[in-house]
Amino acid sequence: MNRKQLIGYLLVFALLNLFATGKWVVAPFVWLIPAVGLYIIHRTPTKRGFFLLYLAAYIPMTIAWYGAAAFPMPIYPVFMLVNAFVAVLPYLIDRIFAPRLGTGFLTTLVFPLAATSIEFLLMSGGPLGSFGASAYTQAGVQPFTQLVSITGIWGISFLIAWFGSVVNWAITQRQAQRPFTKGVVVYAVVLTAVFLFGGVRLLTAPEPEQTVKAASFTAVHVNMGEMMQLYQSDPEAFRQKTQANHQTYLAQTETAVETGAEIILWPELAGLGMADDVETLVANGQELANANDIYLAMPLFIMDPAGEAQTVNKMVIADPNGEIVLEHVKYGGNMLEGTQPGSGVLQMVETPFGKLTAVICWDTDFPAIVSQAGQQGANIMLSPAYIWPEAAGIHADMAPFRSIENGMSIVRQSDDGYSLVSDGYGRVLSKENHIGKTGVMMVSEVPVQTVKTVYPIVGDIVGLLSILGFLIVIGIVIVKRFRQPKENAVL
Repeated sequence: MNRKQLIGYLLVFALLNLFATGKWVVAPFVWLIPAVGLYIIHRTPTKRGFFLLYLAAYIPMTIAWYGAAAFPMPIYPVFMLVNAFVAVLPYLIDRIFAPRLGTGFLTTLVFPLAATSIEFLLMSGGPLGSFGASAYTQAGVQPFTQLVSITGIWGISFLIAWFGSVVNWAITQRQAQRPFTKGVVVYAVVLTAVFLFGGVRLLTAPEPEQTVKAASFTAVHVNMGEMMQLYQSDPEAFRQKTQANHQTYLAQTETAVETGAEIILWPELAGLGMADDVETLVANGQELANANDIYLAMPLFIMDPAGEAQTVNKMVIADPNGEIVLEHVKYGGNMLEGTQPGSGVLQMVETPFGKLTAVICWDTDFPAIVSQAGQQGANIMLSPAYIWPEAAGIHADMAPFRSIENGMSIVRQSDDGYSLVSDGYGRVLSKENHIGKTGVMMVSEVPVQTVKTVYPIVGDIVGLLSILGFLIVIGIVIVKRFRQPKENAVL
């Protein structure tokens, strides 16, 4: 590859990265990135190729994620240095290991095994959860996303990475005048089978036998930065402001009752306030639930008037008897929020419309924890959220994946983001834009269904198998390395 060609391919790689991650995702571009990246690094000296890929990924990724990643300046560019390194590390691994395994079709597995292993290790156990996983870029490709009902998001990550590896392998084989057709056919058959499975699954999905009407709304937009400053500088003004917000939510709940909704959901931070004021809000909410025969889901953000106790971000659900039947403490993002960590154990409540469960915003990013809902046969999950506009679309797209994995409906209500209802197949039934908007009510007939899925049973088996497969690759390379001198000595 000459210098002019290299620059051209690097520009293509950079452009693809700009529109295949972060705020501006074009789903097909995600498939092309590995093919272009592998083509570059396998035709340049290893260290130079890796550095050039790193640079070509860092700049567009930093632009694409600006404002969407939850890190302020000057931490953000440093975070993206690490993020870009992680993104291009599988290319370096493939450059080092794949040639040592020969030229056969099985060498195409090195890159997807490495990419999936790294993504799984970082996102299954990290504090940010699966936010930014490559699978979410395919949110609109419904036949393909049905795969997560079996493999979780890692199956999608693997197939995307494998595509690029197969393309680069086929080009290399053709240039070397070696056969490649059978290998391409193998991948094509696998990918076709996945799309056929998803298509048939959607086409044969039965109509729900039961639905329940749910209403959700954002009555007041909470500017958390301003509210925290007010809490610290003028606690009494903070108290007055939050008390007024509470009254607005209670009043709009009475309006929502008129729609005939049996479930009413507020967004995250709706119940922001001093501990004693939050207690009053909950008591009033219980009375409303009792008086109107509804299930009222109230997200709370409890501040200590003395500033000594740790802040608690949780949700309670009051049933038609006015009793609190579910209490969930948020477990996702506590480190960044500075809130009390939740247990990560999901609560379930039996209702006339099946099992009801709940998480809060960032909790949704942890598929292994949410899979408890699938294991226990939850019918509906409530997911109040608070998000910022740059990340609104990214985060909203993640909720339907949890629906597909666990075969349940999800009702997500967001402050300053997108609210939606998805069914057990991840199909979005209702969607409202609440970015900068208040008072918009989303009223939906939510399917009461439990679609049988494999993922809650097998868990992250694809991620674990990817790690095992990659370790086997390393083992084979080590064995071949030790055998080579002996074979040469015999010759």
